Amino acid sequence: MNTSYQSFLRKIKIKDSEIENVEALQKYSSFSVLPTFDAFMETMPCAPAIINYQKPGFEFMGNNIEKILGYSASEFLSPNGSSLFISCIIPEHRDFFLTIVTPTIIRLCQLHKKNFKKLKVISCVQLQKKNGERIWGLFHNQVLEVSTGGAPLILSSFLTDISLVKESNFASEYSFLEKDANERLMLSHTVFHAQRGMHTLTEKETQVLEGIYRGFTSQEIAARLNISLNTVKTHRSHIFKKTDSKNVVELIKNARQLGLL
Repeated sequence: MNTSYQSFLRKIKIKDSEIENVEALQKYSSFSVLPTFDAFMETMPCAPAIINYQKPGFEFMGNNIEKILGYSASEFLSPNGSSLFISCIIPEHRDFFLTIVTPTIIRLCQLHKKNFKKLKVISCVQLQKKNGERIWGLFHNQVLEVSTGGAPLILSSFLTDISLVKESNFASEYSFLEKDANERLMLSHTVFHAQRGMHTLTEKETQVLEGIYRGFTSQEIAARLNISLNTVKTHRSHIFKKTDSKNVVELIKNARQLGLL
């Protein structure tokens, strides 16, 4: 097995026996035409990273990061790697990332420490490459290890350049628990626009909005969320106020424009 692939798997604490199983899958999968993990990763539009919250800093960085941001993996693995990464976030989105995205990961990890492996936090911010070009970066974050108190210790993150498909100018954070292959429990959703400011829905407001979007009645939403009908009505009222909407049609339109759907 390619040493960098093996190193990557060990960074996320996969046992040697499991590495052998992965190697077998790799051998017989459609990816077998690719001789190494590095060659495979070079075909992907994303860069994987392993972050150690105790350092804090990067434990692993995929070589594809150079294609995305122009900096080498070794630059991010240096003692100043964390500072370099933060400097890549454009100034308009830096506070959003530091005060919303990162604290959200920590807060939700502590709240859902028994199910932290099912916690997903997806964020989108604009980044500045080494050559000065700006791109939109999408981060898929997964907590891999927590302390006894639920504080995140090790995090995996996959960065993808989505500039070609990004339509809005909103930075965003979107968090959920994967209950099973077909169902997600929404936890939080925040969008930020440099001119329009911050729009944040609470965990329950996010879930109620999703129910409204899917066409459920207030009674059905109450039953699905195991809350009272009056509580659903209160959340609906808050959602309408936050999105400046007068009816459901306007709500869906405004929520989409704000990046909440």
